[in-house]
Amino acid sequence: MKDKIAISVIIPIYNASKFIKNTLDSVCAQTLTNIEIICVNDCSTDNSLEILNNYAEKDSRIHVYSNQINSGCAISRKNVFPHVKGKYIAFVDHDDMIDKDYLFKLYEKIKKDDYDIVCSNVKFHALNGKTEICDFPTIYNDGSVDMLKVMTKYLISVIKTDKLHRVMLYGVWAKIYKTEFIIEKQITPISEREVSSEDFLFNLQAFLKAKKVAYIPDIFYYYNYVHGSMSKQYKHRSF
Repeated sequence: MKDKIAISVIIPIYNASKFIKNTLDSVCAQTLTNIEIICVNDCSTDNSLEILNNYAEKDSRIHVYSNQINSGCAISRKNVFPHVKGKYIAFVDHDDMIDKDYLFKLYEKIKKDDYDIVCSNVKFHALNGKTEICDFPTIYNDGSVDMLKVMTKYLISVIKTDKLHRVMLYGVWAKIYKTEFIIEKQITPISEREVSSEDFLFNLQAFLKAKKVAYIPDIFYYYNYVHGSMSKQYKHRSF
């Protein structure tokens, strides 16, 4: 069964009733169909859980889990790792959207040369309607040792800037990770209630331990800034 599922998409949800339908619609519409969609309800106080259950009734690929206590994004992801059946893992925030070819394109790339991680570009949508493209220099040959070193160096260097959101390496979104690699190397999400950025530390572990990384210079992930969203509150001044 595990080999039949290409990618496990993990979505932590907390009070996302205004956004989660658009997010789930974009995930369910993927051209890569042999996926599972793991939704983690983090003790929402709105009707998010009702929406998730309604979607799960209509699409058997959707599996809904609920935390016993409110735990945050990172621990919500960590809690469902034992349930992952896909060969690869993708993380999607509950208020973002993905292009219909997102998973297919990254999956085709990662399985081609057995990469540990594949990254793509991101388009940021701000509250004022402005958009920004978050990309990475394309002068390097993806998959090479040099590319991995450059990515790791670039990831670490962003803590010196005030524009972390411009660096696509920073978040766990716009990437897929080999499940076996994540488990064997014990790359574990750390609660955002204990550290300044759970995404940064997760990727720092991943890039330092990866052997092969690839990059696709296309935009497949649409990141939405939502006021008050815990997943968007990067406290880079606290590093």
